[in-house]
Amino acid sequence: MKNVSILLIALFMGIAAQAQTTWAFDKTHSNVGFSVTHLVISEVDGQFGSYDGKLVASKADFTDAVIDFEADINSISTGQSQRDGHLKSADFFDAAQFPKLTFKGKELTKVEGNKYKLTGDLTIKGVTKPVTMDVKYNGTVKDPYGNTKAGFKIMGEIMRKDFGLTWDQLTEAGGAVVSNEVYLNINMQLVKK
Repeated sequence: MKNVSILLIALFMGIAAQAQTTWAFDKTHSNVGFSVTHLVISEVDGQFGSYDGKLVASKADFTDAVIDFEADINSISTGQSQRDGHLKSADFFDAAQFPKLTFKGKELTKVEGNKYKLTGDLTIKGVTKPVTMDVKYNGTVKDPYGNTKAGFKIMGEIMRKDFGLTWDQLTEAGGAVVSNEVYLNINMQLVKK
């Protein structure tokens, strides 16, 4: 009986050590941004104001993380309402038919130090494609209110036309008005639940 008790205690401790921790997005201290090249000569920045998601992991270095994220297309903002309206139209995101974009993270792999690669499936306008992004893990701390926070910077590049955002015009010199390449720049602070 004593051996069974010891075995059960060891099993319980092993299960507890592998407990999953859920982290929510701290939207007050996060930013989901992007930029595209305009007229071949400048960058236009934008962001999504409304988004949600979570990260679930049992390892302190997050290498077993499962990530779910979604952004509301109608919350897109580039600082210019006419351009925002065009982006929400069927020429680009078609927010009426596809109100959300989603990302399902499949693997967060440590490269070295605090540098990681994040792979997962990105769905925009009903089209799902695998993407890989660079991640910098900035660390985990307790804030002045006792909350445990983790910070990440995520950068990547996608081709908008791969996701059905195919609107195009050319300048008189033959350059694209809007580049196919979209650069992602996400600063994410998570709070431990």
